[in-house]
Amino acid sequence: MKRIGTFEGAYMKRIWGCSLGLLLIGLLSTVRPLLAAPAELADFARHGRLHVEGNQIVAENGVPVVLRGGGLMDLHEFNYTTASIDYLQSSRANLVRIPLHWGRGGLSASYKTHMKKFYALADYSISKGLYVIADFHAVAYPAQAGLESMAVRFFADVARPYGKTGQVIYEVFNEPTGKSSYSEKVSWPAIKDYSVKRIDEIRAIDPKALVIVPTMTWSQEIDVPVTDPIPRSNIAYAFHFYASLHIFNERNNEIAKKILLL
Repeated sequence: MKRIGTFEGAYMKRIWGCSLGLLLIGLLSTVRPLLAAPAELADFARHGRLHVEGNQIVAENGVPVVLRGGGLMDLHEFNYTTASIDYLQSSRANLVRIPLHWGRGGLSASYKTHMKKFYALADYSISKGLYVIADFHAVAYPAQAGLESMAVRFFADVARPYGKTGQVIYEVFNEPTGKSSYSEKVSWPAIKDYSVKRIDEIRAIDPKALVIVPTMTWSQEIDVPVTDPIPRSNIAYAFHFYASLHIFNERNNEIAKKILLL
């Protein structure tokens, strides 16, 4: 597979596990720093809390590591169990992305019900030594009515029980869109403003939190943060690779040498 900076090429395929109700989105991209020697596969027991140095994810002792994992689908539509996590881990995954929609029948419809599902999956994943991405899965305008207050509540309810574990990575927004439609672009200043507020709120509870922030146009415009980065440390930028739209090229390689893409 061809690399993009800190990533091996995305290997995207869908695996339906009928008995488990599990949908894996690939084995997501393997996060691999630009080093002569391959980085180790992250293991929480050995590497502990992860953080960002330059364009690399590193362990507590500064050794670059690799994250490899899968993303679950909508918790309000799929019935995941501990067997789903076991199935994912059997593929040598050390990371699971657990998304909670704020709309579309998600948190805004039944907050306690969906948080209970999140806690069950997160607790089990952490007990198995996995790293967990807590994904506030919004595909919307960041300043949409009710969205920010829900994000504040969600991340507080995640950071309080899990901040001390060192195993949770916070994804503050999935894919920002314009105010009027999904196809409308939201500005980078608007994304930065939203993201900085969430970062500061999360770190008031979990000061060492590793945070993923979105990028423009469905988290695809990765060039803008290079010249206008989020004014906070320990940050990764979301890059959502769509096979029908993207080509790995030298431009992406150059961007990934400067910032960490997830």
